[in-house]
Amino acid sequence: MSFTSEIKHEICENKLFKTKFAAAQLYGMLLFSLNCELEKVSLHTEQFEAAKLFASHLRKLAGISPQLSNKSGVMGSHEVYIVSVEDENDLEKVFGLYGLNTPEPLNLRSKHFSCEEERSAFLSGVFLVCGNVTNPEKHYHFEFTSVNLDFANELAFLLTECGIEPKISQRKGQFVVYLKDSANIEDIITMIGAPKATLSLIDTKMVKELRNNLNRVTNCEAANIEKTATAAMNHIKQITYIIEAGEFDSLTPELKELCLLRMENPEMSLLELGQSLSTPLSRSGVNHRLQRLSQFADKLRSEELG
Repeated sequence: MSFTSEIKHEICENKLFKTKFAAAQLYGMLLFSLNCELEKVSLHTEQFEAAKLFASHLRKLAGISPQLSNKSGVMGSHEVYIVSVEDENDLEKVFGLYGLNTPEPLNLRSKHFSCEEERSAFLSGVFLVCGNVTNPEKHYHFEFTSVNLDFANELAFLLTECGIEPKISQRKGQFVVYLKDSANIEDIITMIGAPKATLSLIDTKMVKELRNNLNRVTNCEAANIEKTATAAMNHIKQITYIIEAGEFDSLTPELKELCLLRMENPEMSLLELGQSLSTPLSRSGVNHRLQRLSQFADKLRSEELG
């Protein structure tokens, strides 16, 4: 089941929306049905629960018996469920619920969802019809789609009033009201009656952040290991040259000790080398002695070339 389907399933199970605020939820579904017009109501959805809920609301609130049918998807896609109302008297009853059978153009008419709960129920209905959320394991994207630009603008304004900041774009002849901020997405999923899905999103978000932090730490450690190994190989190269040049005995006792310790422990960091000396030394102290060794080796090379 997709993340969008999980949210829609939870919305359809929301008892408060199905009963007390059913009118507001139906209004959202009605307005944003892609084929909603004053001559016909036809809801197409892959979510059987959403189709069943739409038909149930129409029966209870408008007192009609809508047709519920299904057809196979095209080219292997999911089955599509259709709820339609075509009878003229039934249409009058449906649109009469919200005063939509007037000469005025269709609009969101916030008077039908004046309180916070009604507004949430309305938005849940809109989501059931035209909402989609990307799997949060991939990235964060929440959207509503509409063929009506005015509806898209009004919906964006409504979300702004709720403290959510959406954006609008156009895609394949539809207008998309979308969110990409995870905090805003969490807020709206909770608002439309799917708190379990919100918790799931938060869990996924936490796991992603933890995984990213671990990756950063691992990459950092790998880089440090590589840096230490490169430095150690350079130290060993210089020490080996001094030994092969027969000049090891000309080194001071503390430099000899450091040379032997480095040769035997190429994996050690400068700090670990310093702690392992007979007289412990700081990282900078070890680095200073190694620079002296390197300078001595370079001097020997110059003399050999000269």
